[in-house]
Amino acid sequence: MATETALAESSQALFCALADYVGVVNLTNKNNPFHESNYTDSNKKPNYIEFKKSWNLRYPQKTINSVLADRRANVQEGSSNISAKELESFLLNKSDWFLSSMLIAKKLITDIQKISSSFTKIKSPNWSDIFYVRGDAEIMGGIGKLFDIANSRPIKGSIAFGDINKWNPADIYLASNFARADIAKKLNEAKKTPESFTFLHLNKFIGRLIEHGDLLPLSLKKQQKSVTIVKVNFNRNKELDELSENKYFGTRPWKPYTKQSPQTRDLQIYFNRQKQDHIKIRHDASTAGLKAEFMISNSEARGGSIGSAGIFASIIKILDSSFAAKFSSTYESSNNQFRNKVKTLGNSPSSKIKKDQYNDDRGEMSAIYVTNNIIPILMRWLNGDKRRANKFIQLLFQYITSRTQQSGKFVIAK
Repeated sequence: MATETALAESSQALFCALADYVGVVNLTNKNNPFHESNYTDSNKKPNYIEFKKSWNLRYPQKTINSVLADRRANVQEGSSNISAKELESFLLNKSDWFLSSMLIAKKLITDIQKISSSFTKIKSPNWSDIFYVRGDAEIMGGIGKLFDIANSRPIKGSIAFGDINKWNPADIYLASNFARADIAKKLNEAKKTPESFTFLHLNKFIGRLIEHGDLLPLSLKKQQKSVTIVKVNFNRNKELDELSENKYFGTRPWKPYTKQSPQTRDLQIYFNRQKQDHIKIRHDASTAGLKAEFMISNSEARGGSIGSAGIFASIIKILDSSFAAKFSSTYESSNNQFRNKVKTLGNSPSSKIKKDQYNDDRGEMSAIYVTNNIIPILMRWLNGDKRRANKFIQLLFQYITSRTQQSGKFVIAK
């Protein structure tokens, strides 16, 4: 059975294919399933059943199920295709994702020429040579293999990406048949001489396909109202100017956790003067891992995250190798102590320790044995040199949000 993430992303691929078929000229037609009156009326709850009825009545020659059957929306998880029945069940039960998918698809097809004029071909009714894919082997799988080759040889002075999402966080891709063949060709070339294939080559390759309207990496953020399309890593100088505005503006007040006086188990680092958006550093008691998350104010989703103490320390190391070593050793010893302590609770809740109490006990151990040790030294390091702290925040922000020098171009729909 597919995960909710896979179904949400597949839903978006499906609705992008549907909006492409309708065409921009028809999207605002009152008789069209995508028209605003179908989902902005306060008396009407967004309803996939009504959308499907409207669609099949207007486009009987191209039913929603046939769009999936034709693989125009090619949606998979692992090696299995996500079935129309499973996706429909998801859309019926998750009206928020149904609405978000519809809004994003409509906005993307309407404004896609702003990404590249070569995408104008998609705006006409009926399909052009573009497919909408999620989890497929040829497009996403091929790009993933190219990423692995490039990531095995990071540029000196940088760090290897912990996963592909820090290079390019695309959830779905728009891709032509030309892109499909070109990716396969490039992968064969890269396999023959992997030592000479870097992110410089990969990013240039992906950028050319985007420019020619053959490929579009799309990162999704659930939206219930107006949608914004944002290009990322398209103009490095402009982005560096924007990144330079992110600076260290201190942390939320923090005190060590005690059983007598429980405190928050995370550290919030402010990177703008308004102290709303922040980077949250926390120890995950469920996985025994360190997480750094970009938290956006007034948003339903995070702006990105990293889940590795090793990556976190590697970013520190660029600025201060001595403290990076100290942070790593402190974290490892603290986390080992935590792992040993939680063994007394067992691997899961039981008849003796109910689920809520089990989770509370793990959280308390996480705070006492890990958080209380790593947050004080991190705060002292940040407060010890404002210029260094500013640079660290910028580097961390770039990595978390996939905006490093080695990251690829992508578009966010939010």
